[in-house]
Amino acid sequence: MKNKKILISIMAVTIMIIYTFVLYNVMFTPQKMFNKAINKITDKINENTLNLNFTKAMTDINFKFNTNAADLKKFANYTYGLKMGTDSKNKTFETKIYMLDQANKEYSYTGYIKNSNLYHKLSTLDKLILYNIKDQDLTSFFENTEDINTEDIKYLINASAKNISKNFNKKYFSKEKSTVTINNKNIKVTKNTYSADTNEIKRLYKSIYNDLYNDSKTSKIITSMTNMTKEENQKQIDLILNTLNNEKIIFNVYSKFNKILGFDIYVNNENIISYYKKNDDFEINYDNYNITGIKKNKNLEVTIKTNNDILASLVFSKYQSDDFAFDYSTEMYIGKVSYKREKNKDNYKANLNITLNDGRNNYSFDINASQDSKSKIANINTESAEKFTEEEFSEALINFVTSLEDTPLSFLNDLFVPNYDETKYFTNII
Repeated sequence: MKNKKILISIMAVTIMIIYTFVLYNVMFTPQKMFNKAINKITDKINENTLNLNFTKAMTDINFKFNTNAADLKKFANYTYGLKMGTDSKNKTFETKIYMLDQANKEYSYTGYIKNSNLYHKLSTLDKLILYNIKDQDLTSFFENTEDINTEDIKYLINASAKNISKNFNKKYFSKEKSTVTINNKNIKVTKNTYSADTNEIKRLYKSIYNDLYNDSKTSKIITSMTNMTKEENQKQIDLILNTLNNEKIIFNVYSKFNKILGFDIYVNNENIISYYKKNDDFEINYDNYNITGIKKNKNLEVTIKTNNDILASLVFSKYQSDDFAFDYSTEMYIGKVSYKREKNKDNYKANLNITLNDGRNNYSFDINASQDSKSKIANINTESAEKFTEEEFSEALINFVTSLEDTPLSFLNDLFVPNYDETKYFTNII
């Protein structure tokens, strides 16, 4: 009876070992690890792409500069901005270039496209101007934008990832035990390899391309984005593929059980790029550059080197993709950088703040960006517009540029205003 229990126990352990081995080799095959890595990259791309609107949105980017450097003080404490909006469905567009002084006085030019006409608004003139530039086709501005939206971009990204995974040839996969080094720590991993020669790369590329075009939706998206037919796109791809000549490309994905720890790419046995990450520690190698990150207490310390020489040291106190902050030092500069982004389905806003000290002077940049897909584009009353002749429009522009004389943009007088006293401007600079 005792021997029977021992025999049953041995059989149970053996079955468990075999089951674990089979499960491991089925669940953690090289192809599955590659697919997992591709899915992670796709998710990260989608996370950022889906917050951009290509067909209807108002985008505003502006920055303020400050310094104690004498030769740049004249540019300080002004806000410089660009605002741009497009509504492809309604064929409207607007763009605004603006500057605000310390008292919030605005200097700006705004251009609008609406009802196939070009309208203008200057901060020096309290009226809307209708003036069309001769021989300019405003309708061509909206070509290939109406059919592109963020859902289409997501569909194309996901379809591309799916077709890459689908078209891998199993015979080029292999795996072996290996070790990766992250910040001088050796970690035992499984190296999953896809080793491809030139012919396989061409086959893979063409298979992915054909599958994308066999899907009517992705075919339409690609045509809209490139403004080329399938045949024209194929010619461009062939030109690229024909530059390959007996290359051997190796893609390695490193895993520990079902967790991806990194990847590297080799072309003709030369390492092109490598990226390894475990928890918050990571290491990146590209060309002659090496970037390492080490988690210490609550901070992430990042070092950037080239040929073993330290280019920069960064200490992150926050390090999320949409909310990070770090102090940095280089051979010539020290400073701080912070970034924060807030987003939802219809809009996002972001702020980037950079400070820099070169040992003599301080510099700071405060940059803001926002996008709102609910804003009305070219929301103007065109019936109130006054039609200008070429001479009247030129005079209005000259008056606007002249208004900039006592601002950092006074140099524009040299370009636009006839007989402007250049010595006055250059004397002020000196």
